[in-house]
Amino acid sequence: MIRPKEMTMVRIISPSRTVRDVVETLYDLKVLHILDFKKGDAEFFDIGKPFKEATSYSEQLIALRAMIARLGISGVPKNLKNFRDAQQKFFKLNKIFKSTIEKFDKAKSIENELLNEANNPLTGLGITREKIKEYKSLVSFAGTVKSPIESKLQRLTSDYMLLQKKLEKQIVFALFVKREFEEKTKAILSESGFTEYQAPSLTKAELEGRLGRVRKETAALEGQFEGFKKANSQSLADYEYSLAQLNEKAEVPLRFAASKSTLVATGWIPTDKAEQLKQNLSSVTREKIFVELLHGKNPPTVLENPKLTNPFEF
Repeated sequence: MIRPKEMTMVRIISPSRTVRDVVETLYDLKVLHILDFKKGDAEFFDIGKPFKEATSYSEQLIALRAMIARLGISGVPKNLKNFRDAQQKFFKLNKIFKSTIEKFDKAKSIENELLNEANNPLTGLGITREKIKEYKSLVSFAGTVKSPIESKLQRLTSDYMLLQKKLEKQIVFALFVKREFEEKTKAILSESGFTEYQAPSLTKAELEGRLGRVRKETAALEGQFEGFKKANSQSLADYEYSLAQLNEKAEVPLRFAASKSTLVATGWIPTDKAEQLKQNLSSVTREKIFVELLHGKNPPTVLENPKLTNPFEF
C-alpha cells in the first residue's frame, strides 16, 4: 500500500562553530526538508553565511556549465572516485577551452566583418578606401542612386571620373570630381536618390581570399571542440554533478538563521527518524546542540512505498 509518512517539524539550535558538522550530518542522513529562514522572521537573527568554499564552487559551476552548454554535453553522470583529481583536470580543461573559445570567437567576429563587407554594394566596383585616399585633390562620392547621373554630370563638367554598375533597380557608383564642383554634384546626387556607402577596405578577390582562410580556421576550431567533447564529456558531467552537490552543501547555511554565536535550522523530518537525527547531531557536536520537536502546519509529503513501486517513484 502506498501511504504518506508521518512528518514532524524540528528546530535545531547549536553553536555557530558546529555548523559544518551539522550540515554534514544532515546531508549524510538525507532526512531533513529545510525551511528557509527569511530575514525579519526573527528579531535577533540574520541569514547564515555560506562556507568559504562556496564562492569557488559557484565560480567553477558557472564556467563548467558554460562549457557543457557550448559543447552540448549530455548523459548520465557518475559519482567521482577522486574529487581533487577531477578538480585539477577541470582547471586544465577549462584553460584549454577558454583559449580555444577565444580563438573561435575572434575568428567568427572577423568572418562576420568580412561578410558585412561582402554585402557592401561597392565591393564589386574594384574601389577601396585606400584607393580613394590616393585622389587627395578630388572630392569623392560613393554609394547608390536610383536614376542615372552621368548625363547630368556631363552638363556640369567633363572633368570627373565615374565607376558604376547596375545593381537590381539601383546604380552603384564611385565618383571623383574637382572640389569646385562639390556642391553642385551633391545637388545632382540628391535629386537622383543618393544613398551613401563607405567604400570597402578590400577588393572582391582579397575579400574572398580572407573569407576562405578564416572559414578554414573556424572549421578547424570546431573540429577541436568535437575532439574535446568526445574525450571529456563523461568526466565533465561527473564533475558537474559532484560540484553541484558540494556547492549546494556549502550554501546550506544561507537557509539557516544565525547570530554571532548561534545557528537555528528549521524543517520537517519523518517522525520515525527524529530520534536518530537527535542522536547523530548530539554525537558530532559533543551534545552541544538542542533539537526541539514542534507541531507545524502543512508538512511536506514523503511516501512510504512498497518495493514493487520503486521503479516508478521518480
